[in-house]
Order: sequence, then structure tokens, then C-alpha cells
Amino acid sequence: MESSCVMPHPSSTPPLVIKACAARRKAVEEGKKIHSSIQNTRLIRDLRIRTSLVDFYCKCGFVEDANDLFEETGEKDIVSWNVMICGYVENSMYEDAIALSFQMKKENLKLNSTTMVGLLFS
Repeated sequence: MESSCVMPHPSSTPPLVIKACAARRKAVEEGKKIHSSIQNTRLIRDLRIRTSLVDFYCKCGFVEDANDLFEETGEKDIVSWNVMICGYVENSMYEDAIALSFQMKKENLKLNSTTMVGLLFS
């Protein structure tokens, strides 16, 4: 898109590109570049974008960065909680995943099937 001078949709394109970077795992620099480019914009407040970044960092093994973003997120939804829980599991941080599920319950969010499957693999 950059080389073709095509303007991306500001809120729907970043999560898709970030997901592609996470899937490739070798595209760490590209994912970090996207994060850096939106860091001081209103896009960083978009929950879908933040959740995509948390997932990206988890999948690339940067769990501390993922957790920092997760913790800085104000209003979290079930998807953002599940992404962080599953990220912990993917990185063999099982106790952290279980602890986060308890924290999720304290926030009055119900664990769903995604949460349970993620925890079962811990």
C-alpha cells in the first residue's frame, strides 16, 4: 500500500496488517513500525488496534510489551482479555494466564469458551 500510494482505512487496516505481521513472525520490525507510527495518534486508543498489537507482541514473544499495552488499556472487552490470556499460554506463562483469568472475573467479566480453551492448554 505504501509503495502504491494507497491510503489505508485509518481504523480497519492497522489491525489486519498487524495480524499479518504476527502471522509471519519475521515481520517484527514492520509490526513495531506500525505501532510506532500510530503511537501518538488517536488510533492508539482504538481497542481493536490495541488488541491486535497485544496479540502481535505475544505471538512474537514480547510478552512484557504486550502486557504493558494491555495494562495501559482503559476499557477492555472479552476479546482483549482472551488475547492476553492466550498470549501467556502461548509463551508458557501458565500461572500468569490463570491469574489474569481470576482478575478478569473480579472485573465482572464472564469467562467464555475462548477463555476456557486457552486455560485448558495451560
